[in-house]
Amino acid sequence: MKKIILALLAILSFTACNNTKEAEEILQAKIIETHDELMQKGETIMANKQSITKLLASTQYANHANLDNEAFYKKANDLNTDLSKADEAMMAWMNNFSPDFAGKNHTQIMEYLNKQKTEIEKVESQTNKALKNSDEFLSQYKK
Repeated sequence: MKKIILALLAILSFTACNNTKEAEEILQAKIIETHDELMQKGETIMANKQSITKLLASTQYANHANLDNEAFYKKANDLNTDLSKADEAMMAWMNNFSPDFAGKNHTQIMEYLNKQKTEIEKVESQTNKALKNSDEFLSQYKK
């Protein structure tokens, strides 16, 4: 009977260990998925920055009768700043993220991963907002 109980405890322990490892892997996979999506958006960030910079340098919009030049240039510069900040936030997150969990228990790992999930979601929100605003601005000036 004692051997059966020990065997059951070993099985339960192994199963619990697998479930905690699985929970860690699932959470980390969600974080990496968001990261990967943001990396793809990084190309659009750079393209939008380049398009706005070209608009700022273009004489086509300078001193245009129907355009408030000061507002145009302020808006364009603000959007470029927002795009840069979104890109910088992504780079900062990537530099701070560490998937090395050696010596950490399940609770510590889950706390870390939950914090990282929150952080990458903030970066995602910042990126989406910067892209949405810059896309809307650029759509007004497409040739």
